[in-house]
Amino acid sequence: MKSTLKILIFLFSLYQGFGQEFQFEQKLIDSIYVKALNNRFDLILSDGWTYIELNGLGKRLSKLNVSNRFKFLSKNELNKIAKKEKIYMIETYHKIINENTIDINFKFFSLSLIDGVISKNQITDKPKTYNPDMRFIKEESNWNIKINVFISFYD
Repeated sequence: MKSTLKILIFLFSLYQGFGQEFQFEQKLIDSIYVKALNNRFDLILSDGWTYIELNGLGKRLSKLNVSNRFKFLSKNELNKIAKKEKIYMIETYHKIINENTIDINFKFFSLSLIDGVISKNQITDKPKTYNPDMRFIKEESNWNIKINVFISFYD
């Protein structure tokens, strides 16, 4: 009985160690998203708005210190505007590489009314090999941008 219990505890500890992903507080991930958006000078300096849907991430980011060139709207609000004019929106997502590296990536979409139906078309396609749009590296206690495909001087 004791040996069976020991084996089960050992197997459980092995299971806990393998495939374990690094976990970060939501507040940290959100702050990295804010840094990423505020370093998208191509979008900040462009004409018009860049829209972000008020999904879970969008709701959290809309309450933080993001550039006023980004407009956070619900899906219904986005569709109302898209009925009148073609608009552009982005979706952001992250990939945790390790405990010191987080990638932020962007997808661009256009929303427009085509034959009475709102059409959402992805504008940017990612290459088959993975290359992050932005890579944040933790150095001491700061998260710094090391890759930013939108600005070439980070290379």
